[in-house]
Amino acid sequence: MKGAMTSQLAYLAMIPYANMAPVRALGCPAGFAMLYLTPSLSVAALREGRVVAAALPTGALPALQELVEPLGQYGVAASGSVGSVLLYTRLPLAQLTAAHRVYLTGQSATSVLLLYLLLREDRPAAALPAPTATRHHADAILVIGDEALTVDESVEFPCRYDLATLWHARFQKPLVFCRWVVRREAPVAQKAALLNWLGALDAHDGALVEQCAGVEAQRLGVARAAMVTYLQGMRRVLTPDDLDGQAFFLQKATAVLDEYRAWREPPRAPTAPAQAERLDPAAALHLLQTAPLGELMARAHAARLRRHPGGLVSFVLDTNPNYTNICQTRCTFCAFHRDEQAPDAYLLTAAELADRVRQAADQGATTVLLQGGAHAGVTLARLVAYLRAIRAACPGLHIHPFSPMELDTVARLEGLTIEFVLRTLWDEGVHTIPGGGAEILVERVRQVVSPTKCSASRWLEIMETAHRLGFRTTATMMYGHLETEAEIIEHLCRLRELQDRTGGFASFIAWSFKPGRSPLSRMVPHPAHPALYVRLIAVARLVLDNFPHIQSSWFSESENAGSLGLLAGADDFGGILVEENVLKTTGHARRITVPQVKAQIRAAGFVPARRDSDYRILEVFDP
Repeated sequence: MKGAMTSQLAYLAMIPYANMAPVRALGCPAGFAMLYLTPSLSVAALREGRVVAAALPTGALPALQELVEPLGQYGVAASGSVGSVLLYTRLPLAQLTAAHRVYLTGQSATSVLLLYLLLREDRPAAALPAPTATRHHADAILVIGDEALTVDESVEFPCRYDLATLWHARFQKPLVFCRWVVRREAPVAQKAALLNWLGALDAHDGALVEQCAGVEAQRLGVARAAMVTYLQGMRRVLTPDDLDGQAFFLQKATAVLDEYRAWREPPRAPTAPAQAERLDPAAALHLLQTAPLGELMARAHAARLRRHPGGLVSFVLDTNPNYTNICQTRCTFCAFHRDEQAPDAYLLTAAELADRVRQAADQGATTVLLQGGAHAGVTLARLVAYLRAIRAACPGLHIHPFSPMELDTVARLEGLTIEFVLRTLWDEGVHTIPGGGAEILVERVRQVVSPTKCSASRWLEIMETAHRLGFRTTATMMYGHLETEAEIIEHLCRLRELQDRTGGFASFIAWSFKPGRSPLSRMVPHPAHPALYVRLIAVARLVLDNFPHIQSSWFSESENAGSLGLLAGADDFGGILVEENVLKTTGHARRITVPQVKAQIRAAGFVPARRDSDYRILEVFDP
């Protein structure tokens, strides 16, 4: 078994939706760390051995039954309506035929299988509506999880069906959405620890619902009473009737499994008209260049509120130490890098780096963004030593390390595959990596500003590999130098295309080039106007319609520009940096405190909330 059994910590996959909030409220069992993964990514991580345990979607149980065993009688079940597995249609359900198309979520096998079983009750397989990989021009859309609780699609799709209600009405059986399972070869002690952890639900589920309902309600922008009703409508300790319902569901699924797979996999390719419905490069370029800024901001803000209706703006307490300033790529925009012989060149030992991180943690940092440079002396073993030293010094700190450029450098110098490098990091407990080094993902620009750095295609390849292995990453852009506006749009579209395939990007972060003392300042002596930053944030929110989060940074631009970005589609305010060095060397040094960040967010009309690096809300502050 890979990863999950070789690390000092074992990993369990945790679904980030509200329906699992009472379980998350239990905290993490001793000896384990949580990875926040959607249902489909949880299945992949469990199959590949990167996690020991997960809340496995019922629809995935047959495929993994030789690999896993149930953890007691714990899962999520309901008898009737739940409100988070919804089908919206343009026509009544009975009128959908093979000529119609249904957009299917890629997040949960159970929800899609549930829809298929219900459709097959009324019609032969040949008469089913065809699946499509895009919502645009679909005749029906399947919406699950938190999105179903917050998004009302009834304007475009007037018919709304709760699939759990349909199931119960037809079969008078409860529906089990997922079961907690553990890999069979897991040590007995790990299984016992997991059972003891979940066992708290037996006596405390009701109290846990009350404990977490307020934060979940604020996060999703719904009434607390509605969230309590939603959570109380599901059982996390399964009854004998639930287990009977699960067996019934799997029996029906097994009978049609081959035809279901033929229908579902792979989904039909999007048609040209459906793709055209999305904001295309020409339309995006028009918005960036000529749309009135107020109208553009309003449009992006409306898109943000549809995705994040609760009015929260998140921030994280982090620190950004650099383990070295020696870098062989010598990017022309960078004033931080040094040659190895320079008098102020440095390469920190693991102990030195851990001490610097510990000092930041003592000041409140909960995340360390760890980056350095392309240095021949930085091996994979050294990166691992850094991780272990930080974890030993700061056991609860989230480590968010190493950009694609650094990983590419290590892989090339040591003759390793990028997958091997990434799996090594995973085995050390890393599950998020930063998106630095993207600059502009167009080769013409990179050949001027960073000619020896990994190519745009290589950067995207590394990110795609990371996403396939289960990592969540950010995506970045550095603009305001030699790129054209069309190349900004090309950059965004390349990110969107990759996100369509993987879903692994958590957020998009842009910042403008700071000339300072960099070599590029001789060609570009002045920074971009803050208005371009706000315009870019708005266009990014509209183009990156598949990205969960857009960041507007108080640090990279200014407090005012960052605040305006919150009204232009952004939902995250970035980090409160205990340490930052790269931009400081250009003369761009800024400091801010937690009270100041909260005040800035409130002044923009939002509610401040502290998050972790998985964008999970940890604390909501009073408006």
